[in-house]
Amino acid sequence: MKNFLVCFLIALSQMGFAQKKYHLDYALEFEIKINTHKIKNQKIKKDSTRFYIVNAKENNFILFINEDGGKNYNLFFSDKEGLFVNSSVDKNLFSKAETINNECESVRRSSNPYKFQVDNYEFINLSDTLVNNTSYYHYTIKTNRGLKYQKRKKIVSIHYIVDKNSPDFSPFFIEPTCYEEWKKERNIPNGKPFIIYHENYKGEITFKMQLENAVKIDRYFTVPDECDYTKI
Repeated sequence: MKNFLVCFLIALSQMGFAQKKYHLDYALEFEIKINTHKIKNQKIKKDSTRFYIVNAKENNFILFINEDGGKNYNLFFSDKEGLFVNSSVDKNLFSKAETINNECESVRRSSNPYKFQVDNYEFINLSDTLVNNTSYYHYTIKTNRGLKYQKRKKIVSIHYIVDKNSPDFSPFFIEPTCYEEWKKERNIPNGKPFIIYHENYKGEITFKMQLENAVKIDRYFTVPDECDYTKI
């Protein structure tokens, strides 16, 4: 997996048709740490590495690469404005294409069922955080509901430690509700993600992902025009 960010992307099929084209210009490698002692009765994978492919300036879409342990990579692409793509790619072919072309069979309509929850959340800018003598922006998104509700629903606050030297890098969000809240408020600074962690109602960190590598790339991901559900 060390050469993962150097060897990149596979073309599937369907060439020459009208397509929606997404430009991917950054590959991000994160180290994941999960505190299983603080998350009970849940099936959680052990500590691992995750790879996300993004566009630094357009944060409505994100590509997650998952290794299934076999000969394939599983691709999970999400456009938070209305579609989701799930496809599988042969690892031996993965490095040979500059574009991932998809068929409509891999595309489905997607919406955020918790979009209404944005009224229950808010972004809060915190004091800068110092890591290894480097200052980073620090902000969090948390619910404005009471402590009893947070405890009953096992709601966490999500903290973002963000690079100050990348002002053109739009905020990085995996969760669609965070993206919807950002669209509404737009009150947090830009910057490449460095550390993202979850904190429960007790103030305990239950999940942490830290950026290990960021590689500039120039790749594309396409969806056929007839199943571009973001237009509906």
